[in-house]
Amino acid sequence: MTVLTSVDPYRPGDVVAQRPATGPVEIERAVGRAERAGREWCRTPGPARARALHAAAAELDARRAEFGALLVREVGKPVGEAAGEVQRSIDLLHYHATTSVLADGDHLPGAEPGALSFTIRRPLGTVAAGHRRRAAHQRRST
Repeated sequence: MTVLTSVDPYRPGDVVAQRPATGPVEIERAVGRAERAGREWCRTPGPARARALHAAAAELDARRAEFGALLVREVGKPVGEAAGEVQRSIDLLHYHATTSVLADGDHLPGAEPGALSFTIRRPLGTVAAGHRRRAAHQRRST
């Protein structure tokens, strides 16, 4: 079995995390779970989504030092930059919580008298991204 290992780029002996490599079957399963969760999330009323996102932001805020230290350790970010990245994540969670309770579309005058054009915003769905090249601070062991 192939194991991916993430190490501190400044202290290669410091193993941050290890995980079995993921293949096509595991990826397909994960995408399926994400799609099911996405459909459930779409059915969740906006105020409930907002509460969940605000709660996630509060949890991240309460653990900001832990996550900042992990960023420093795993990717070698300077402490100030890592703290800024954690704050940005908190801010984005609050932003998206706020948008959960806003109108979900727009209406515009139609091209013909009495006609109405409108848009409804809907999520695109699950997106998976990856790459084959490992970062310099990750090594492979078997």
